[in-house]
Amino acid sequence: MIRPRSWSIRSHLFALVVITVLPLLVLLIQALVLETREGLEVAERNSRAVAETTATSVHRFFREAELVLGSMATRSAVQSLDPGPCRELLAEFLGVLPRFANLFVVDAGGAVVCSALPPPPGGFDPVVDREWFRRAVSERDFQAGSPQVGRISGRWVSVLASPVLDDEGEARGVIGGAIDLIGFQTVLEQVSLPEGSVLTIDDRDGVVVARSLDPEGWVGRRLPPSGLSPDILEQPEGSTRVPGAEGVERVWGFTAIEGTPWRAWAGIPVSEVYGPVRQAALRRAILIALALLAMGGVSILLYRRVSVSLRNLVEATERVGSGEEGPIPERGPDEVRKVAAQFNQTLEARSRAEADRLRSLERYRSVLEHAVFGILVTGADDRVREANPALARIVGTPSTEGLRGQPVAALFERPDEVLALRAGLERGSPVAGVQTTWITREGVPIPVRIHGSMHRDAVGDMAFEWIVEDLTERLILEARIREVQKLEAVGSLAGGVAHDFNNLLTVITTSAHFLREDRSADADVRESADDILDAATRGATLTRQLLTFSRKQVVQPEPLELNRVVGQMEGLLRRLAGDGIQLSVCLDPGTGWVEADPAQLEQVLLNLVLNARDASEAHGPVEVRTGRIRLSRELGTDTGTLSPGEYAELHVADRGSGIPPSIRSRIFEPFFTTKPEGKGTGLGLATVYGIVTGAGGAITVVSRPDQGTTFRILLPRLGDPEEA
Repeated sequence: MIRPRSWSIRSHLFALVVITVLPLLVLLIQALVLETREGLEVAERNSRAVAETTATSVHRFFREAELVLGSMATRSAVQSLDPGPCRELLAEFLGVLPRFANLFVVDAGGAVVCSALPPPPGGFDPVVDREWFRRAVSERDFQAGSPQVGRISGRWVSVLASPVLDDEGEARGVIGGAIDLIGFQTVLEQVSLPEGSVLTIDDRDGVVVARSLDPEGWVGRRLPPSGLSPDILEQPEGSTRVPGAEGVERVWGFTAIEGTPWRAWAGIPVSEVYGPVRQAALRRAILIALALLAMGGVSILLYRRVSVSLRNLVEATERVGSGEEGPIPERGPDEVRKVAAQFNQTLEARSRAEADRLRSLERYRSVLEHAVFGILVTGADDRVREANPALARIVGTPSTEGLRGQPVAALFERPDEVLALRAGLERGSPVAGVQTTWITREGVPIPVRIHGSMHRDAVGDMAFEWIVEDLTERLILEARIREVQKLEAVGSLAGGVAHDFNNLLTVITTSAHFLREDRSADADVRESADDILDAATRGATLTRQLLTFSRKQVVQPEPLELNRVVGQMEGLLRRLAGDGIQLSVCLDPGTGWVEADPAQLEQVLLNLVLNARDASEAHGPVEVRTGRIRLSRELGTDTGTLSPGEYAELHVADRGSGIPPSIRSRIFEPFFTTKPEGKGTGLGLATVYGIVTGAGGAITVVSRPDQGTTFRILLPRLGDPEEA
């Protein structure tokens, strides 16, 4: 395996310098290209602007010449084609038009009629072969001729011609003016040119009409070929970059001169375009070189400082790696100090992580040890790696050590179930809530519910986690629920029977009353009638309890004064308590009124006093007391929570055997009783619970073994007797 070459700090700094300089060079080249392009564009625009300015000046001159010649063509001396007057008129105008070398008039046959200058020896030659003459006659419009050497002046001239028309508009002749092309340079001198620039006017054939540079040497000559495309020359205006007649490369802009067969060219030397660009590039290059030198010096200094700091940092980390305690010194540049600080933070975080790992392990151990469900971990060999005490309790082993290393299949009643569960986990199927049967250490089968999951341990091997729930108590509770459901059915049946039995008791009670009244003189009959009434009363009480429990008794709540209800029941309560029970009744005048069914309220008091009597075993005091209480906040009771407000209290207390803590939570269950068989129905406190909670009240029970029990009934208070 080829190891990648390591880079030193010096290499990194050099690379940093190169990476820093390269963008500068790229930007410099890009700026140079852009400035060159911009300079060329500016030069093209300037050259075209100069050419357009020149063309405008020449066009203006031509328009002036056209107006002058057109005006002269309407004079009678020219219209008559009389040589004498015509010659005088032309001579007069030639004196005031310095740009014209000569003025002349030609008849329709091409013969010169008159001239401002004297004729040459041998006379004037006909001009019928000249293009400007033919076009002026045929088109009857102003024309400009190509450069030529004047026959009279001997200088390079260009003829401007205007037709002489008769009254019918036919051409009688042509009046012409020869422009001195050397003197025409004054038009070019009016245009300001950049240094080294050239301004040229030529015709369509490339013959120079005027030139700002060496005009006498170039006027009348054809410009040398420059390699320009004919398509460019055919355009009315444009720009190009070619060497000029002197071999100097220039940026040329050209435009056609309106109304003439001429073009105006303006050329700016390329050196004038590139000169500023090259100077700017040279300045930038010098600045970059200075920057490189400065960066090199700074890089050397930084390298020395950074390398020393890094060497110290490496030595400190090696000491820490060898086991030496203490933080790494934070010295050197900011980055090195930050690295050292970060390394110290990493060491601290590592220490904290180790401490957190230990705490997490302790929490895991605590959860494992105190979990109510059985937890075990098995490996790929299906043997127990780890188990918690709850699992040991489920299988009946004294400790978890006896389970480690044991095959997990030994816990199952059917060992092959382990393979099926494991196969499901390996396929990705969830194992949740699978109910099966285990075998305890004593060989007792127990129902369990299993939840399983699969993961990889620290070394990458498969491991399986199993959570086991013992269903024994759950199944017992379900059986109890089914019993309760049966009791509900029995209660419903008992309610129906009690309702019919209550009708029979009404007949018995009525007959007993009639018998007692009819045979009141017979003591034996009266005593028997009293026994019948007493038995009927007890039967009616039992039927009311059954009807209340089965919720078939019609409840008619009404405002009641609690003290009056208790007072009316006092005599009956004393007879029911018996001679051995000291029954005391204490009524608080401020107890107030409550809303309840009077018969049900009497039944509550009756059941509580009878329970107190039975708990006292026919001796000891039983106290019945009323009172009034105001709750400023919620109060938790044995049967629910009471909201803040005013409540009327009913206390029934005894000093009997008390309620054992083991059955304290079941005292309000229907048909639950601790009395011997035949002594109780198990409906007394259940009936009390139903009546009190139905009236919006609650019950608080305070009981201690062998010290007695106090039932505290709290009912919502309606108000004072006068208000009620």
